[in-house]
Amino acid sequence: MAKRRIYTAPGSQVVDISTGEARLEKLDGEADSYVLHVNGVPSSSITLSDPQRLDFEYLDWMRR
Repeated sequence: MAKRRIYTAPGSQVVDISTGEARLEKLDGEADSYVLHVNGVPSSSITLSDPQRLDFEYLDWMRR
């Protein structure tokens, strides 16, 4: 299991994964929106109050 490291930056968590690290970061100005970065690259997002909101084009494409 990956060793979990939590940083003090508000709304940010970093987890070691088999290919590097994953970071979940809260979006500024968005009360309940987060972006997942894998090895420093924004990969996915979620808005808890609107889970059908897709900010990444590839996610919208997969939904169709």
